[in-house]
Amino acid sequence: MKNSLYKILLFSALLIIVALTLYFKNVVEPSHVREHYNEDAKESRAIRKARVEEIEKSEKERYQRAEKVQIFDEEVDELNRGLNILEQKIQSRQIYCLKVLNETIESDEYIDINTEMYNDIELIKEKFSTVLNEAMLRPEADELFSTVYKAVESDPKVDPRLLFARLERIDICRDAKSLNFIDTVFEAYRLKNWPRSVGIEILTDVTTVIKSTLEKNKSVENLLYFTNALLIMSDNGLVPANYTSELEDLSRRINENHSMFKEVFGNQQTREDNFITLSDYLRKNEELSIELRQVTADIENVSGINY
Repeated sequence: MKNSLYKILLFSALLIIVALTLYFKNVVEPSHVREHYNEDAKESRAIRKARVEEIEKSEKERYQRAEKVQIFDEEVDELNRGLNILEQKIQSRQIYCLKVLNETIESDEYIDINTEMYNDIELIKEKFSTVLNEAMLRPEADELFSTVYKAVESDPKVDPRLLFARLERIDICRDAKSLNFIDTVFEAYRLKNWPRSVGIEILTDVTTVIKSTLEKNKSVENLLYFTNALLIMSDNGLVPANYTSELEDLSRRINENHSMFKEVFGNQQTREDNFITLSDYLRKNEELSIELRQVTADIENVSGINY
């Protein structure tokens, strides 16, 4: 019995040895092992290479983004510095305008055409020119508007609401005293029957300023003031009456453009939408300014100013 058991165990052991020999010989030979490892190594190298390339690409993109941000930041800083300098100059200009105005018109009687000063046409012409060309001159405001307009077109990384807020602060050198004096001179021309040559001089002063300031400053205040100034001049015989309806229509469209802009621009819109709205608004003002300059040129021509 024991002999049979030993034989069975011996036979089983031999079978296991033979099976292991065949397995190592045919399945896990060194060449097969190396091939298996080589395939894993190739796959690992490919994965590592792809990962390295991905990291390098990511780093390059991150650097480029950082570079762009730096450029944008530099552009924004430069823009803000320039605008801040202009705003400081605008404040100084406002002080200068008031100084010139008060030195030129010392008495509150300027509003009454029956005062003695309106009997001296040469004196009035001199004061009119000084008020229009000095007390109402504001080149820094014109420059700031032009700068903001260009900035909006280039879409800087600035809140468009902040840019528009700057535009709302440029309406300087338009003191009520200067505006009333200008209007009173127009009225005096008609009621006192001043010579037509005086009217031509007054008209020339006004049209020269219109053409100069509207080259850069297309703000709603600038457009409306000079459109309405021409309308008042028309009422007083300084501008041909047939331009009245055209000027009234232009004034209406300037107001409409501004009203439509104010209805949508602001906190209820995204930054991108506000930029589009502001850009469209300023472009429309540009178109309206071209129309106003063309009407001004036409008035000059029919009045004989360019001859």
